[in-house]
Amino acid sequence: MTSSQGYGPRSDDDTHDIMDDALGELARRRGAWIGDDVTAMTLIASLIDQAERFLPQMVANARMNGHGWDEIARAISTGRRLKMALRLLVPRQATFASLASAC
Repeated sequence: MTSSQGYGPRSDDDTHDIMDDALGELARRRGAWIGDDVTAMTLIASLIDQAERFLPQMVANARMNGHGWDEIARAISTGRRLKMALRLLVPRQATFASLASAC
């Protein structure tokens, strides 16, 4: 994402089309019928879960490339997502203060 595009996630026609394509492809690969509401919800939850699993590595990469915590928080646009990413990335005994002092 370039700085001219701004920070934070946004949903638009592009993200809708990509999610629709991903949902169809996942259904095809799993032999599932997305015409069933519960099946579709399960597939969507699987896509969300996978997307959230990418965040810890992206946070680690951003930090290694010199991006600050404020910039990362703006990029993912929510404290909950940042906390989740940190929880998966950082050992439980580490505190935010110890992380900040290490950076």
